[in-house]
Amino acid sequence: MSLSFLVPAFFAGLLALAIPVLIHLSRRDTRNPEHFPSFMFLDKVPQNRTEKRRIHRWPLFILRSLAIALLVLAFARPFLAGNEDSPAGATGGDREVVVLLDRSYSMDAGDRWQRATSAAEEVISGLSGGDRGTVILFDTGAETASESTNDRGVLRTAIRDARPGSRKTRYAPALRYAARVLSASPLPRQELVVISDFQRGGWDADGGETSSLRLPAGTLISTVNVVNDGDTGVNIAVTGADFDRQVVTERERVTVTARFASNGGVTGDIPVSLEINGRPVETLSLNFGEGNSGSISFSAITLPETGVTRGTVRIPNDLLAADNVFNFVLSSDQRIPVLIMESGTSRTGGSYFLERALSVSGTPGFKPEVRRGGEIRPMDLASNPVVILNQAPFPGGASGERLRQYVEQGGGVVMVLGDAQPGDWSGVLPSIPAPVDRMRDGGTTLGYVDMGHPVFEAFAGPRSGDFGSPRFYRYRPFPSESFPRVLARFGDGGVALAERSIGDGKLLIWTSTLDTDWNDLTLHPVFLPFLHQLTRYAAGHAPPPSWHTIGDPLDVRGFLRADQRSAIAVTPRDQQVEVDTGTPLELTETGFYELRDARGGQQLAAYAVNVDISESELSSFDPEEMQTALVAAAQAAPSSSELSGLSITERERIQGGWWYLILGVFTLLLAETFFSNRGAAGRDALMDRWRSFRRGSLAG
Repeated sequence: MSLSFLVPAFFAGLLALAIPVLIHLSRRDTRNPEHFPSFMFLDKVPQNRTEKRRIHRWPLFILRSLAIALLVLAFARPFLAGNEDSPAGATGGDREVVVLLDRSYSMDAGDRWQRATSAAEEVISGLSGGDRGTVILFDTGAETASESTNDRGVLRTAIRDARPGSRKTRYAPALRYAARVLSASPLPRQELVVISDFQRGGWDADGGETSSLRLPAGTLISTVNVVNDGDTGVNIAVTGADFDRQVVTERERVTVTARFASNGGVTGDIPVSLEINGRPVETLSLNFGEGNSGSISFSAITLPETGVTRGTVRIPNDLLAADNVFNFVLSSDQRIPVLIMESGTSRTGGSYFLERALSVSGTPGFKPEVRRGGEIRPMDLASNPVVILNQAPFPGGASGERLRQYVEQGGGVVMVLGDAQPGDWSGVLPSIPAPVDRMRDGGTTLGYVDMGHPVFEAFAGPRSGDFGSPRFYRYRPFPSESFPRVLARFGDGGVALAERSIGDGKLLIWTSTLDTDWNDLTLHPVFLPFLHQLTRYAAGHAPPPSWHTIGDPLDVRGFLRADQRSAIAVTPRDQQVEVDTGTPLELTETGFYELRDARGGQQLAAYAVNVDISESELSSFDPEEMQTALVAAAQAAPSSSELSGLSITERERIQGGWWYLILGVFTLLLAETFFSNRGAAGRDALMDRWRSFRRGSLAG
């Protein structure tokens, strides 16, 4: 066993050994002066003499120095790191054997799982005498299939009951778990066996985590690769899907385009089927041609007016079955409701361009509603995530108060100024002068656009939109200091679009118009996507995902009422699990989850869950890479981060010697206190004995 230190930096504390030296070399009077009356009238004449300072009380000096040295040693946390001089795998003594068995879904390819379990059982059969074994199953995480035991029947049962899962491969969690088990073992020999298909993606993803791993010194490490040279067949995976939504006569139709990838050349046609709500609706043929990727579009399907539609894209089973099925959900009518408010004095059709542009289909689309004047009702704000005041002032009275609260609670308001006065919103809306007229100059253009903002980021690429072409003839001179962020300016420096956050919501100001009265923006191709982006951003729209990946958390807060704290999640295997707002449910199965009201059982939402497609990339790495890294890990002392992962008992077992050092420090300090507090005569007698001892030693 070799001695190592957890925190060797504390050895800098040995500099404190200078303290006893300074104490003992400091000048002090050791004799009490005697006063004689006959000399009281004489002057004291100092006698100059030079005396070399030296240590007089060696026992106290040694006690104090030892106490400081032992205290420093205790803080350095010494521990026994094992016998590094003996070769790994040296004979003699019982073994602690940990078997890491990969259960990621790539292990279900071909007969890999059968090879893996056979290799694991062979390791268990090799246990003898007092040997103990532990089986750890791992994918993205790790868990024990059996605790450390010498019962080979228990270990074999754990291996036979294990099955490949639906997660991808990660090695670092399993190796850290194995290191804890081996470090806590009292047996003299440790062995680690890793059985896997050694996915390259899983090893690369762990990165620096494996480089910081520490194993007990002398650990015997072996790997079993279940992939044979001729074992790699062609694997086709459904990698995802795109959804093109179109509104036809107030009914939404969706075209599903599925995407595919293969790990090798695919000859011939592959049948691809689309299932809607569990019923096959269409089967098409996919031909990869010369490439390793492809896509196919199915006929458009009509969504119901409400509810959720479940869909599945399926191909025949091949080398790996887990990636041959792709699930998705489509929520009905994801169009964003938009309330467009006009002034009661505005001309009829003032929102024609605005309404028509928002009615044009997008992903998602919009449901605009135009209202002239009148009061803003609570139900209007509850059903519309964004309000556009199109040349209408900010309302006063009860409507204005509702609109203020609406914005503060997360709503979005877009004010299109035009000829209208901004209205009264104290502390938010400034006074805005009369319009600036650029008609005689031939108009101005947009000279600055913040391409990093979500409204304009879609136009950042080449040939994605030309904002320099539209001409603006009039606009309102908006004070730029009133709003913290200006998103667009005209060529003369005037503000075109500004934003201000208010509470959880946002207010955006457009200083011109969104018709042909003050500019020709509506005549340019950039108008439609700009208006869509502006409205989506103001609405804070985040479309619900059509699918999730294994391991994602299920957060129910967006589906519960304010008075609800929990719901019931129904898994693909029809198991019911209670989910509360404080603890998201981890999605662990592929298929469809349902979220239901805990009271009435009403369906609140549905989730489609698929495997992580990165695991379908079946390229592997040389197990020698792992073995080299693990051998290095077995030659290094454990770091504080690894020791912190051990239980209290495990940590104290390997580095509990500091308790004895602290006890030694207290013993030395007690002895120092006893000797330093003895009377002067006792100290002098002690020092006389010490000097006699030294003289005798020197004479000898």
